Amino acid sequence: MNDLPTSSSSLNVEAIVNRIIQRLLCGIGKLDKRFACKFLVTAEPMSSSIKLFKSFSYYIRLDVLSEPKIYEDDFDYQVRCIVEEDGVPQGFAKIRLVTNEPQKWADLIDNDGYLRRMYRLFLCNYSDKLKLRFVELLAKSASYKSDFVGRPEDVDESYLCGCPGKIVDAGLLHEILKSPADEQVFFGMGNTGSSKFPDPRDLRIAVVEDAQCVKLRISGPKTSGDIAVVLLPAIEFSGWPKYTDILSRIPLTHPDILIHQRATTTGYYAVPVAPHLTVRCYDRPATWQLRFPAAECLYQTHYSERSVVSNIYHFLRTKVPKLRKGDNGVCVASGYMLKTLLWFRLESCGRVEDWDHRRVAEHVLSVLDELVAALKSQHHRSYFYPYANIVLNAPRACRTMVSEDDYQNDVEVVEAYMYGLFEKSMGSDSIVTGQAFQNTDADYWQNLESVMLHKWYRVLETMDPKPRRFDYSRKQVEYIGEVFKGMLATRHCVSIIRRLLNKYIVTSRIPNRLTASGILQLHLYAHSGAVSKAKRLTAIALTIAY
Repeated sequence: MNDLPTSSSSLNVEAIVNRIIQRLLCGIGKLDKRFACKFLVTAEPMSSSIKLFKSFSYYIRLDVLSEPKIYEDDFDYQVRCIVEEDGVPQGFAKIRLVTNEPQKWADLIDNDGYLRRMYRLFLCNYSDKLKLRFVELLAKSASYKSDFVGRPEDVDESYLCGCPGKIVDAGLLHEILKSPADEQVFFGMGNTGSSKFPDPRDLRIAVVEDAQCVKLRISGPKTSGDIAVVLLPAIEFSGWPKYTDILSRIPLTHPDILIHQRATTTGYYAVPVAPHLTVRCYDRPATWQLRFPAAECLYQTHYSERSVVSNIYHFLRTKVPKLRKGDNGVCVASGYMLKTLLWFRLESCGRVEDWDHRRVAEHVLSVLDELVAALKSQHHRSYFYPYANIVLNAPRACRTMVSEDDYQNDVEVVEAYMYGLFEKSMGSDSIVTGQAFQNTDADYWQNLESVMLHKWYRVLETMDPKPRRFDYSRKQVEYIGEVFKGMLATRHCVSIIRRLLNKYIVTSRIPNRLTASGILQLHLYAHSGAVSKAKRLTAIALTIAY
């Protein structure tokens, strides 16, 4: 652990986690090339200012099965995946494996050639086949010594992810794969001889049971507590699923239509997540969930950090998760639900004027209202599929059967939070009391600061604008005068040079009316050694003048 940063800041914790995951994945790729990945794909955009530093999520792109291929010669691949969306719930698909060497994939496919996410145990129970193999490789990689992978500069970057520059989000990876592999350049640690991966044996790494993904709990002397890491094996596909309705739903006159058209060209991922237990599915062990990380990354990063949309999203992603604290915190509402509701809000409010900074509170309350309605009905359609229910795809909802009391508890918590916002806006005048300055609660002062800023914005809005000036100020007049003086001086100098040079134009080799070809002739004439010095100086001066 000597190579880990000594600072406990959030950025250093993120760097530690990234290097640990890269070390584990390099070991997995060396043990079984079917699970090798050249890039580590983050679930959140790299440029996002919202960082949950105690929780990290990654997609593990299985390059052998994914498209587009990493290398051009991989188009003559020995294995190919075909997506079949018929006969399964919307948002899910079955993957047929076409290969010349089926014996290499016999442990992961069935008799019909479908890539099986699960296999049957004891007639009724299921176990994730692909996930079990991945966890097995993960445990072996963590138990091996550091020399099994070697230093970062010793990693075979042609099919493994060892350098920090290969940690990207799905949107950036989509752009990278458009370039040939021999034109891709990544940031590395350099050949200093002192860099090395963190040793997993120096950390406490525990695999937490989860039906959706592989979840790790990592702790150590440099991590400042437990860190949750989610690893989700994924297969990338080019194109776009046929049952989505984005382009048919959004009109061509919408301001964001170009963003949606571009999003439909970014591909999609298939992940080993089963449909909810209440959803009818005839071949559940071979059914994979379809996700759109590159398109979602585009939606999140398109708007600037200071835009109204980014401010709303930042509020929802930072304030609402705090409602999870305590025994009675929310348990069904997820960040993905908030993103989806905000995207629908963007779609319904299609005018640019609807997204003025003065309407931030209106949009936030509207999204929270939609969240309450979705929790009450236990249903809200997916942003990509008309008949997929995102409430059932929430993290805990997919993992266990959520009771009615849990949904009702979430509704009460969110409604209480909205009532609290209303009371603060109406009773903010009495927030400062005689004992206020004796309060040491940090949340109290943060609320006080937000209320005072809100009041200051109201004061600025009610102030009359400055009267319009119908004349120039003294400094403006002086500046304009200096500009005109410079123009006149330049014109005067040019006229003097022209009068002087006209006296020396004695031959026809120097044109009187200069064009582009004439200037080129002057340039050649000025550098010719066959003319006198005076004529060459004349030609040089003419070139400068014109």
